[in-house]
Amino acid sequence: MATDVNFRLRHNLATLLKDRSLTAAQLSRKTGVAKQVLSDWMSGVQPRKIEHLYAVARELGVSMESLCFAPSDQDLLAKDTSSVNISAGGPPLPEDMPEKVIFSPNEIRGRFEIYMRRISDD
Repeated sequence: MATDVNFRLRHNLATLLKDRSLTAAQLSRKTGVAKQVLSDWMSGVQPRKIEHLYAVARELGVSMESLCFAPSDQDLLAKDTSSVNISAGGPPLPEDMPEKVIFSPNEIRGRFEIYMRRISDD
């Protein structure tokens, strides 16, 4: 059975800000994500907009998965050289699908209700 991995956005965001010598206000200016939203995340509030996660992860140079789920500071700060599995348990992806797919903010706009949970640590 798959193990549930903790949602660690609060801790990981604080670690990345410290590592990059950034404040929440500076990150807010760079990403366009309101400082209050970042402050909420650092207080334990779960994100409501995936485009905010995308903008913050991109600015900090990590994947959204690492930002939200990296189990340790070492994993979070390590260079990510692994491929991204973009299938979420649905039908298999086509063979010619690239290993890494990065969506632009324009492709992920809209209203979403997302529950982020890693179901395995493959």
